[in-house]
Amino acid sequence: MPVHSPLITVHAMKPIRTCLLVFATVALGLVTRAATNFESAVLTFVQHDVSVAELDLIEVDATGRIVRRPAALDQSVPDNQAVLTGRKSRAEITLNDGTIARVGQLSSFTYGKGTRLLQLKQGSALFVVPPGLGGTSVQAGAVTAAITGTTLLAQVFADRVVIYVYEGTVEVAGLSVGAGQFATIPNAGAPSLANFNVARGIDTAALFSKFYDAGSQQQVMRRIGPAVGRSFSRPAGVPEDVGDKTVVNPRVNTPHHPAPAKPDDNYSTDT
Repeated sequence: MPVHSPLITVHAMKPIRTCLLVFATVALGLVTRAATNFESAVLTFVQHDVSVAELDLIEVDATGRIVRRPAALDQSVPDNQAVLTGRKSRAEITLNDGTIARVGQLSSFTYGKGTRLLQLKQGSALFVVPPGLGGTSVQAGAVTAAITGTTLLAQVFADRVVIYVYEGTVEVAGLSVGAGQFATIPNAGAPSLANFNVARGIDTAALFSKFYDAGSQQQVMRRIGPAVGRSFSRPAGVPEDVGDKTVVNPRVNTPHHPAPAKPDDNYSTDT
């Protein structure tokens, strides 16, 4: 027996080592998932004047006005078409990998099928990109930002692009922009970096405050809310859209619901 016992011990450990190797391989596979390209998208929130149209097929009537066919909730968004919003109108697009794009008023959004490219041609958009799905590029106007699992708000103006980062990191125009920072990239001149109040931004930016009835709101707030002590409910004093009218709840300022911030804390509640 003493002669054979080492052999028994060695043979008994082989299955254990094999199991450990298999477990490690599976675990590694979960961590290093392959990039998931954008293949499809659907409208998951529609408010007021929202359209999905090929830009080169938009009709113009006899008065010179643009004619667009209205979009509907749960409507598919082909990659060769843009989501367009009118004044005081907003939309949310959810892509196949779980990425959320919330588009503000007077905006145009598209995505590239088979790529990781999101495009904001004009206006404003909030992008919530899940981590672990590969690097994503956000093209805002003429500016391209590189992100990996990040929540950011991009705004395209005539003379500049501004990008607010709520969580994660964004690489843009030679700057590394972290949570609570925003980058301003002018058409002419050097880009700059500054800080903003994330909690006030959540309370005042319309791409948060106008979407409290959206099914995705808890998911979005779960990503960024805990760090700033925000819940999933509508903050006191934030306007609630009812049809074409705006009803403002009585302002109640408490430690949990402070007064809405000034527009320059995170550019405008009417984004």
